[in-house]
Amino acid sequence: MADKQLSYTAEELDTHKSRLETLEVDPATWQWYIRNRSTEKILGYVNRISGGVTFLPRLNLINLADCNDDNTILSRMINWINLEPVLEGVFQAFAMVGDIISATQTTKAAYAAACAAFWAQAEDSPIPVFCCMGNHDCNHDGTNNDYYCDKSDHRQYFIQPMLDLDETLVSDVANDDACYFYKDFSTHQTRVICLDQYDFPYTYDGEGNPDYTAKQTSANIGYSEAQLNWLVTALDVADDWNIIIICHESIAENANAVGGTDDCLLAILTAYQNQTTVNTTATSPLSYNITGDFSSNSGKIIVIKGHTHEFKKETISGIKQYTILCGDSFTGASKYLRIEDSISSDAADIFSYDIDLDNFYFLRYGIINRRWADAGLDGDANGFHYIDTSETF
Repeated sequence: MADKQLSYTAEELDTHKSRLETLEVDPATWQWYIRNRSTEKILGYVNRISGGVTFLPRLNLINLADCNDDNTILSRMINWINLEPVLEGVFQAFAMVGDIISATQTTKAAYAAACAAFWAQAEDSPIPVFCCMGNHDCNHDGTNNDYYCDKSDHRQYFIQPMLDLDETLVSDVANDDACYFYKDFSTHQTRVICLDQYDFPYTYDGEGNPDYTAKQTSANIGYSEAQLNWLVTALDVADDWNIIIICHESIAENANAVGGTDDCLLAILTAYQNQTTVNTTATSPLSYNITGDFSSNSGKIIVIKGHTHEFKKETISGIKQYTILCGDSFTGASKYLRIEDSISSDAADIFSYDIDLDNFYFLRYGIINRRWADAGLDGDANGFHYIDTSETF
């Protein structure tokens, strides 16, 4: 990086001062340092040359999660890419995992405006932008559900702007209200599938009818028959392709999932990973059966999620699941955890896949923790981290 010149001027950095001025003595210098340090470390990984051989460009996806009330972070990350000439062509997409507009208990008009304001940022992005729905993007987690949004609202205001901006996103053409889709990265033989975990934005009354007026504390987890059948078809890729599942909450069993459909999802994904068949059935108040045969597929699959405001790696029924976050975690009980609305500087986790070596890393833009003595994930006293050992599908 010694021969690389960062392009920021003091005037350009002024645009970032307002949100940082109460946090640092010299916010311009702070922002400069974060961007400079992050750019150096990220480029050190994504542009690697080994043994004099230049590998194919890596698949680099910028993951943002749980922006909550800080819903202009996308524009600032786009600004970072646009202002750094050394980053041209480095990233392939923003792959976000939900909770980006923080719409709760608001009118449909206000929900539509919040969605429009967010996706207007994506129009300036040099790379595609897509996102799964989070519970705070549904406009119905709270105690006042007078302004419930249903799936047609979610599709119209949250999902359709993405489909309009990127015609390569493939949704369910048989379902006009589908809020799930996939995007292929053919060079890297990877399909990214975004699920809708809130296919049932309602509860059921005693007779099994949808009830939009019931008071609930969180969006229901649940997958419709249409979505799970679509997923079985979407998983049918060539035997040398990878699958990345993008969702907001864990794929693990959820006691409140509608019709036990969390079990149905897990059965499908584990059958794919094990390259076998699946036969799974939803329970009351739903009644449907899903089947599929993945014996000729690769079985290479991971999950990237958000929701819990932390960076975490875990294994669910044999499937690797990675939780990511978009803010530094300077507060909270764990040095890897950020409490809600505690972002003090821009940050993002970056999935970086090397098709030649068939492995991937998670890189980091920004700091993971302002408690420098505790951060040390990579021995960097200033808190910039990455997973130093490679991961595999």
